[in-house]
Amino acid sequence: MWEYIWKRILMLIPVALGATFVVFALIHIAPGDPVDLMLGEMASQDAVDEMRQELGLDKPLLVQYFTWLGRLFRGNLGRSIRTHQPVSTILRQRVPVTLELTFSAIALAVLIGVPAGVVSAVKQYSLLDSCLMFIALFGVSMPVFWQGMMLILVFGFYFGVAPISGYGSFAHLILPTIALGTIHAAVIARLTRSSMLECQRLDYVRTARSKGLRERRIVTRHVLRNALLPLVTIIGLRIPNIFGGAVITETVFGRVGMGRTIVQAIFNRDFPVLQGCVLLLALLVIISNLFVDITYAFLDPRIQYD
Repeated sequence: MWEYIWKRILMLIPVALGATFVVFALIHIAPGDPVDLMLGEMASQDAVDEMRQELGLDKPLLVQYFTWLGRLFRGNLGRSIRTHQPVSTILRQRVPVTLELTFSAIALAVLIGVPAGVVSAVKQYSLLDSCLMFIALFGVSMPVFWQGMMLILVFGFYFGVAPISGYGSFAHLILPTIALGTIHAAVIARLTRSSMLECQRLDYVRTARSKGLRERRIVTRHVLRNALLPLVTIIGLRIPNIFGGAVITETVFGRVGMGRTIVQAIFNRDFPVLQGCVLLLALLVIISNLFVDITYAFLDPRIQYD
């Protein structure tokens, strides 16, 4: 098992390097010059040239990339063009805010989606099944920014039971978690239902019923465990999506996390900060895929890694 994990890590290193280069190139090719934004339109050409030389923007793109990559291997992500703070310091301040929202949204999505999908599969074609799947369809179709604004309007302004912006307490986490988690809960519910229905038609389930086992035991021990395999896949792949969805959610609710950091870095053309954020997202995708592969081995003993 450990040999397989190390092989997977080594195989994913080129993927991470390729992703960093593509994003680095696209960011620099995009129109706009950060020096013009910093100095303004009235700055002299000598001042612009001096600033570009100071920031290393006068060098070829490949030279800039390998310079940045060399600093990265030494643990130096550079400094923000705008605030001159180390990028690593900015990430240490903002990442915990977004991770808190991400994992609370994942927990809410699983706690709502899995039971809803199981109940819907057990009560197939019933009124409860139809209601749950209608709600799930509505949840999948609902944009996160619209749901966030509706939550702010209803629970923030009309009822005043939850804070609508800020960070620091559990109360500030409630509305953003609901806005971000319920959409993914709808996806998990629909996938759980379809996976459960597929497993219920297999031979081993009919054999368990012919032995006279209780229906609850059949559902929990035989059907649900095998239905978890595709569910683990979708949850693992949803982690980066939820992390990326925090960009919109944090903007709506005024949380100073990775989302607002990325948005501000894009508008300010702050290349070092944006590159650090994208690198973190790429690593999150890689770790999520590795988590899915390893979890498969524990859930399904038929899977063996050579």
